[in-house]
Amino acid sequence: MRTIHLLRHGKAEGQSATGADHDRGLTSRGRKNAAAMGEVLARREAPPELVLCSSARRALETWLAMRPLLAVDPTVSVEDDLYLVDSETLLERVTEVDDSFGSVLLVGHNPGIGSLAYELARRNESAELERLSRSFPTAALATLCFETDEWSGLRPGRGRLAGFTTPKTISAPR
Repeated sequence: MRTIHLLRHGKAEGQSATGADHDRGLTSRGRKNAAAMGEVLARREAPPELVLCSSARRALETWLAMRPLLAVDPTVSVEDDLYLVDSETLLERVTEVDDSFGSVLLVGHNPGIGSLAYELARRNESAELERLSRSFPTAALATLCFETDEWSGLRPGRGRLAGFTTPKTISAPR
């Protein structure tokens, strides 16, 4: 069994002090939502053993806001090659993960991260998948499980969507 948690970075500033997109940090709402997703992730089965994080400031700040809320201390890899890439590139990177890790958290950007979540789970028929297909907002978290012992075995349509949470679903009245 392999579990992947796909997280879009939190709400980011419109522009960085340097003017570079890569350097945009989180807004206060982005930090708050990232921490809330850390609480959600802490309650999910298979907490991440490995974190693959885009090197963009907003992605790294999202991870750092979540980190203190987890009971585990995962291995972390901050990678330039995860910055604003498509779903195929993200899937290729995940299939290269060492099989000693049973679960991975991938912190990245749209449209790649949302597309990857949908592509991996598209054979599932659920209200959550329908919601995911319409929108993957900032700080959204999708968890998918795969019946395989090797990361190289991940294929589109073979994941089971085990959860999809957005900041709005957390704050919605119950």
